[in-house]
Amino acid sequence: MKYVPPTLVEGKPVVHVKSSQFAHLHKKHEKLVVGSFIGRRPGYSYVKEMVNKAWKVQHCIMKAYSEYSFTFEFANEVDKQKVLDMGSFHMASRLFVIQPWKLFHEADLQELKTIPIWVVFKKFPLEIWDEEGLSQVANVVGHPLYMDKLTETMERTSYARVCVEINCNAPKSDPYPNGPESYLEALP
Repeated sequence: MKYVPPTLVEGKPVVHVKSSQFAHLHKKHEKLVVGSFIGRRPGYSYVKEMVNKAWKVQHCIMKAYSEYSFTFEFANEVDKQKVLDMGSFHMASRLFVIQPWKLFHEADLQELKTIPIWVVFKKFPLEIWDEEGLSQVANVVGHPLYMDKLTETMERTSYARVCVEINCNAPKSDPYPNGPESYLEALP
């Protein structure tokens, strides 16, 4: 450690952090997935047992991350992607939000404004089954993040599965008042 004098603002010490200090963190934490509870998290042992049952991955290092979260480091990218594809679920009657690690995750969680959810589009037309078409339709629900592997590769075409970020404070309304097929009306 080294001495870094704080900056004084109106007589009070303030720490100024440069963005360059975070550059190495993406590489360091790229294998991490963060699981966060809405509300206080259950105990470590309980969560470990439940994720082992749900995920069935080869090897995962779990650590307490904050009052609300745990981090999970996976031995390989396949297991990490499998967990992200499974998405959020309920544990001990609380929503357990699964997301890739990102800078300042704790601040985002405390001011939870959006939440990722998986949306299933049944009878999705093959004519628009590509990134652009899936994105257009997913935007009706929220901000599209990614699709699951089977949707991306079209190995399963009975439905499309897309992870979208929705605004928790948005007014609730029926996006398809004329039925689920109505989302195609605006498409050429």
